[in-house]
Amino acid sequence: MKTILQHIALLTVILLATGCANQSELQLQLQDQVNTLNAQVNSLSAQVAKINDHSNEANQRSQEALNSAHRAEQTAEHANSKLDRMFKKSMMK
Repeated sequence: MKTILQHIALLTVILLATGCANQSELQLQLQDQVNTLNAQVNSLSAQVAKINDHSNEANQRSQEALNSAHRAEQTAEHANSKLDRMFKKSMMK
């Protein structure tokens, strides 16, 4: 009976030690996965910031192009009105 109790105690200690080892292995694996995910999130954040910068730059350039187009339109309208006046003047002669 005494040897059976000793064997049970020894088996209990072995099972507890194995369980702890497995748990620490799982914790290490989980920590590795968390670190990997954090690195991916940081990488994606950097990419998003870069895309935002490019988007802002593109918006600025498109606004400049729109302003330039408005100036060209005004210049063309001014030139057309000048030509119309000159044509009307020449027709009156």
